[in-house]
Amino acid sequence: MIKNILLLSLFFLGINFLSAQEEQELKLNREIDFGMFFGFDWQFYDALNAEQWNKATPGSINADEIDPTLESNYQYNSSVTAMPGFSFSFNLDKNDKKPSYFSRFIRISYQSGKGFSADKEWTKNTSYAYDTLTSGLTGQTYFIDSVVTENYSKRYNSSQRQLNLTFIYQTDRTKRFSYYTGFGLGLGISKRTYSEALHTVNYNLNSTDANVSFTSNTHSSPSEISNSKNQLKNNSSFQIYLPVGMELKLSKKSTFLSKFVINAELGFAYNWYFIKELGTFKNQSTRLMFGVKYRF
Repeated sequence: MIKNILLLSLFFLGINFLSAQEEQELKLNREIDFGMFFGFDWQFYDALNAEQWNKATPGSINADEIDPTLESNYQYNSSVTAMPGFSFSFNLDKNDKKPSYFSRFIRISYQSGKGFSADKEWTKNTSYAYDTLTSGLTGQTYFIDSVVTENYSKRYNSSQRQLNLTFIYQTDRTKRFSYYTGFGLGLGISKRTYSEALHTVNYNLNSTDANVSFTSNTHSSPSEISNSKNQLKNNSSFQIYLPVGMELKLSKKSTFLSKFVINAELGFAYNWYFIKELGTFKNQSTRLMFGVKYRF
């Protein structure tokens, strides 16, 4: 549903931009903005299956194959990442255009942050009889178990740099408050893409009797750890999104302060990730950004 809305919005807004261009050569309005922003991006995606985890972590055995009885504790289906960046905005209106409630802008922005990522962990506990303790006072016998805890975890992680092109319709910017919406396209490429597989084993002694508290450091063995890390091919991404935002001028009286603008923006996006080892992933994301602009 969200994908269809984004595609329809992109189509109709694009037609509006193209049809609004005048045929004769006219000088563009020279209004330009430079901004710095900081935002958060919420990604929602389908969990990886066993086959995909095998491809993402070459050189390690998938935990489902090691022991099919392993219980999956959790698998992230979403992630939140910080996305700092900067932008330039250019006015697309003509100098001799008649006054209009809306102005048109094109915004070019760059941002970086966490890219496509996934995590999964499995845990298995195994107990077997180790020894018995006999009370010298009551003669009661207590059983002591050796407990083996195995943890398997896998991770796919990448950082991403993204370049965005956004077409914006905005209300009268001479007022203290102005509002805008539009549509945008984004291209991204990852860096520092890697996968990691970790297997740890812990041994401890524990009493199976609820009335007895027993701990032993003498028979506890240090953890056994095996870890493999793989450098993977960088992935790429394509994004379409709809921004909705608000701008606040710091002042209407001061010539200097009136050039500074605070803005907040909420965006809804549909993403395509092209990952060599895993194929193509599609997902939805929501971003919230805050920034400061200087208007030339």
